[in-house]
Amino acid sequence: MRALVVLALLSGAHAFFLPAVPSVQVTNKVQKVKIDGLNVAIARTNGSCIAWIDACPHRGMSFEDALVSAGEVMCGYHGFKFDVSQNGTMTHGLGCKAGCSRLTMLPVRDQDGFMWVSTDGDESIEPVTMPPQHYCKGFRTITGSTRIDCTTEQFLENVVDAIHLPLVHTFGNRKDPTPHNYTATRTTPYTGTATFKYRTSETSVFALLDKNSTFLDVFNEYRLPATVGTTVTSQNGDVKVIRAHARQDGDQTIVYWSLTRNFVAHPLFDSLARFIFLATLSEDAVVLRKCDPMNQKGDFHNRYDALQVMRRHALRALSK
Repeated sequence: MRALVVLALLSGAHAFFLPAVPSVQVTNKVQKVKIDGLNVAIARTNGSCIAWIDACPHRGMSFEDALVSAGEVMCGYHGFKFDVSQNGTMTHGLGCKAGCSRLTMLPVRDQDGFMWVSTDGDESIEPVTMPPQHYCKGFRTITGSTRIDCTTEQFLENVVDAIHLPLVHTFGNRKDPTPHNYTATRTTPYTGTATFKYRTSETSVFALLDKNSTFLDVFNEYRLPATVGTTVTSQNGDVKVIRAHARQDGDQTIVYWSLTRNFVAHPLFDSLARFIFLATLSEDAVVLRKCDPMNQKGDFHNRYDALQVMRRHALRALSK
């Protein structure tokens, strides 16, 4: 997937804001993260998140672990200073009077608990926000992050696969794994959705909450290049919304996730909800570790899933 996105950037197609780190982890100490194959420096100054290509224009050295003070950051190699609160202009060092040396600053967004970065400077496509339910009375959201030993593409395709629930998770209904009334729609060049009904398993949370809930309504969605979501609604109105933003980090994928729910929504139950959701991600991790690294689709890939086909076609279109 990263190769396709890079091709899209080089070809002049739209770029996207991608998740860097949770906002609470951003301080005045510079961190280096890899986004779209680029080394990006991120930090906070005057309360705002900032980002730039992590390379000093003098000798290309990294700013990792440097401190941002009074809107300036200093390269530890030769002591060059740059004003990162404005446009990255050099304020101390050779050539600073000519104004010919500056950092390549990148657009950022600080919202919904995450810091987002656009690696090519394009700000036309805003990052994915929390689901609408997050702002509704009676709903509660928890967030977190985890690492999984797989490629980003493997993780994303695992989640949007319609037969993912019954084949991967212990609460899935393997007696009736086929999605009912399946429809898929490409809503924009970058987004697609699928809706279907899924027969409740006796071990699912929804079945425990309502014994009469026979079917669940499932709404799957993707937003290129790195976000997927699932909304599950029971017949008695219990709703669970999951959003996952994935970023490749070496041989692993970092998943930044949010879980919004309207059942057992008291803060006292947050720990239980987090435990159950992390157990669900652990089941995903077990399956994905069994995938052949050369096979992006994974053991449980369904090649006929319309939403996955749409997503792949959209990725290919970006690379043209």
